[in-house]
Amino acid sequence: MFERALELDPKFAEARAWLGVSFGNMIASGYSNDPLGCTRLKRSFHRALDEDANSAVAYCGLSIVYFFQGRKELSWK
Repeated sequence: MFERALELDPKFAEARAWLGVSFGNMIASGYSNDPLGCTRLKRSFHRALDEDANSAVAYCGLSIVYFFQGRKELSWK
């Protein structure tokens, strides 16, 4: 549904952020072994923030990416 929402409105920041969250869940639960997963997630969350600088979902997702990468000092910023 998030992908469809982005087809209809490519600048729908919340849909982009939630798409990233759902993909992050796939990585965390082992349903995806994409070696570039964290890189793609980070790009998706940054793009969502470019579209809406106040997206709490994108900030939360970005902190999770930093946590996955072992960059815990950035996950709280």
